[in-house]
Amino acid sequence: MRLLLSSCALPGGTLPELAAACRRRALAGVELQAETLHGTTPAGEAEVAVPWVHLLRGASPQALAGAVSAARRFGAGLLTSEPHSAPLPHVPLALVHGTCAADARQATAWARYHGVATAWTVAPGDLEKEEAAQVLALTTATLAHVRLLGSGPEGHAHEGLGTLMAHLALGGFAGTISLAPSPGANLDDWAGWLSEKRGWGCGSAAQPRVLVPDLDLL
Repeated sequence: MRLLLSSCALPGGTLPELAAACRRRALAGVELQAETLHGTTPAGEAEVAVPWVHLLRGASPQALAGAVSAARRFGAGLLTSEPHSAPLPHVPLALVHGTCAADARQATAWARYHGVATAWTVAPGDLEKEEAAQVLALTTATLAHVRLLGSGPEGHAHEGLGTLMAHLALGGFAGTISLAPSPGANLDDWAGWLSEKRGWGCGSAAQPRVLVPDLDLL
């Protein structure tokens, strides 16, 4: 299980700047937003791994082509919220879904049919939903990536993130987890947090409340 930094946390940041932030926070690489790809250099030159390129919903065919090209250049997989008619050649694909059991079931079925993976976007408050446990159970066999919105410097305000990560670890999850800002987050807080040299964990002095109930991953 590797922790990544979403490039959304540092808008306008170059790959070397994102690489430096990852080193300070002991993160393993970058989940790169497709919209930030212009002018980027191959990952090796920036000394940072780019396991995933994230393409937002509603992207144009040109944006899709650019994201696929970039994913190939970085040796990355493509995160997409929209199923394509067929998997893209030479690019690992993960279909993104949220915390909705019906959506997760459909995404998993499509991923299994095409031999690709799924990715789960976890928004603040999602882990309080009963469906969270169902989503995790449904996607166990296909889940390759988790996007944790509201993590990083916001993590103390969102209970359950540590519990989710513990469940993933105990279940032998071998994929990646990206730390990303929540919608409307104060990005100045993220910039300050990324300038500090320290790892990111979910531990707390208070005993966390279990928000993903009745889930047996052992």
